[in-house]
Amino acid sequence: MVRYLILSSLLLATIVSALIIRSVLTTSNLNGSNILDLGMIAVNLKYTTNTGINFGLVGDTAQSRQVLLAAIALIVCILVIFWSVKSTHPLSILSGGLFAGGGLANAYERIAFGGVFDYLNVWNQFFENHFSFNVADIYIFIGLVIYVFSGKPNKS
Repeated sequence: MVRYLILSSLLLATIVSALIIRSVLTTSNLNGSNILDLGMIAVNLKYTTNTGINFGLVGDTAQSRQVLLAAIALIVCILVIFWSVKSTHPLSILSGGLFAGGGLANAYERIAFGGVFDYLNVWNQFFENHFSFNVADIYIFIGLVIYVFSGKPNKS
């Protein structure tokens, strides 16, 4: 029962935080603002609407494409949630909650707004990065990193 409560809380926190940040940024005129400047590397706000998958691949503004991509994300997220609940690994709830929460936030944006709002851009002085990402993408990435590097559970 505690696992379900933790997973539900984590899913809710990731989805709500990603959507609140999206809402704040879409109503603010911060496009082009510098968030963090470390000299050679900087994080900027660069607004884009991603109608495709990773970095805009197979992008299409058609609502049917957005529904299809959201449905695929929903199926993957449901499978991840089931895995995280059934797994005996101590970090499965954390990994699955972050991954599925980020995926569900992006799927919601696809249906509600016709694409995913990306706004974080990492730039360095040697390479201008044209691709942006959002907080939900960070949740997905961290969830996968935890899963990959957490190792196998102890069988003892």
